[in-house]
Amino acid sequence: MNMQSVANIDVEMEGGSAARLRQNLEVLGGVQPDLAARLGQAGFHENLQVREDEKGTRRVGRPFRRRWLAIEETEEELSRPAPFVQRQGGAGWFLLGLGTGERARALLSELPDDETLTVWEPDPALMLLALSRWNVSGELMAGRLRLLLGSDLVGQGPHNPARWIHHPKLAPTWPWVVRLVAEEPQRDRPLVAIMEGELLVEDLSLALHGQGRPVYHVDATVLTRDQIADELGRLAPERILSINFQPELAHIAGELEIPYVPWEIDPSASTIPVIAADSPAAQWTRIRTWRRRRVTELANRGWPRAKWLPLAVSPRHRQSAPSPREDLRDHVIFVGSCMASQGRVLWAMLEDAVASDWGRASAWRAFGAAVTELESRILDAPTVFDPLAVLDALRKQFELPEAVPTPHGEALVAILAGERLASAKRIGVLRALGEFELAVFGEEDWAQVLPAGAYRGWAGHGSALNAIYSAPGIHIDVNRIYQPDIVTLRTFEITACGGFLVAEETDEIHELFDVGRELATWKTTGQLIERVREALENPELRRAVGDAGKHRLLRDHTVERRLQSLMD
Repeated sequence: MNMQSVANIDVEMEGGSAARLRQNLEVLGGVQPDLAARLGQAGFHENLQVREDEKGTRRVGRPFRRRWLAIEETEEELSRPAPFVQRQGGAGWFLLGLGTGERARALLSELPDDETLTVWEPDPALMLLALSRWNVSGELMAGRLRLLLGSDLVGQGPHNPARWIHHPKLAPTWPWVVRLVAEEPQRDRPLVAIMEGELLVEDLSLALHGQGRPVYHVDATVLTRDQIADELGRLAPERILSINFQPELAHIAGELEIPYVPWEIDPSASTIPVIAADSPAAQWTRIRTWRRRRVTELANRGWPRAKWLPLAVSPRHRQSAPSPREDLRDHVIFVGSCMASQGRVLWAMLEDAVASDWGRASAWRAFGAAVTELESRILDAPTVFDPLAVLDALRKQFELPEAVPTPHGEALVAILAGERLASAKRIGVLRALGEFELAVFGEEDWAQVLPAGAYRGWAGHGSALNAIYSAPGIHIDVNRIYQPDIVTLRTFEITACGGFLVAEETDEIHELFDVGRELATWKTTGQLIERVREALENPELRRAVGDAGKHRLLRDHTVERRLQSLMD
């Protein structure tokens, strides 16, 4: 193990010591040998970084859900008590989150001599960094400090601590831990492991908890491949769930003989890996995909246990707002990405990938010109079609490869080019609605392409987004152009809030909703304009359709209902 460098952080420069880390690990080997061995073999991830805060103070942190999370606490922050729960009849203290160690060190100075402070941390790199900064050999030998890493929480976690303390920076990111430890002593059902992530992960976790199933979240962003396999082996879960398919996780599940059930909800730029259908990875993986056509594609590449599973929402998070946005009553409302910036990023990635392909330089230029022409046509006359098929035909016409190498692995040419067309379609559709009062929420790119006043800023999350989706105006949905066959997440979110929705026409939407009674649909911009005019003249219709759509959503399209397929 290289003790000088922990995940892009120079230990000596950041207040640590390689000698101190060695000493702590030696003592730890005598009292918690398994943990010492795991830390001694730990591989370090790349997410831990040091940045200066607004006051110029260097602090350790990492990206977390599209923002920067400063983990290291300042003296001022340490002076404020951490949130805690006091329990009668308990023993010892439990700190949820070690971080870089400052909070645990302060708590040890307050801890009664005959008590133990148990500290849990899922990130081995953070634990190593803390042990390089702080000599805890005496506390470890005396039994005043006990460290838990990752899956140690299950089985070894405190059953009834006298004081449960939350690390102010880290604990709020782990609501599932409170649920798991609270139920662990009386747990009689097999555990489910879910890979940490953003969209729908917490909804699935809560739904499983509601069924009385204990859930452990594995954060792949802080673990190496071997550490993930080790964690899952120790947890021995009933099954492994993830949002979106992770091929390497399929191989781990096959090695461990644990069912792996990913739920695909997003398009991927990567090609589906080809595998032998009778391999352990394929046999232990049961993919659920939001896109029906993917079932055949997956089977053709050796993944036979795939099924169609449409998207859904949790009524815990997406529900009618007590105070809907009444100011949007007579507006046409759209919430979503403009995708212009992302389109430019992916196109630049494609250009970089083919820059050295001198033998096909003229073919790539011709392909680029064809995409630009198609983009212009879509902007002027947006319509519903499958551009991936068109782009794939263009690629074959110019004898270009299906995928190209990128810094993130191989990526499909059609996906890298398709985002430009997706952006053009959304912009074109909203521009076609210029006769109406528009209220468009999303990133600032919208302000550059829509009439003045149409862009209303970010929609926000939680209650702010519910208030928009509950507004009595006319909500529209515009699918990403390269997935015209799906029912989008936005469809389920708006109907969950009781909003009147004009969704894009697909075959699948007729299977999931009663079109005309529970929502309206459009296929051309002319139809969309007609639907909007009709709805503006009939607020009672809007209310009735919104109510019916919400009833159908709550009956058939919640995360709890989808969980039946994931756990089947």
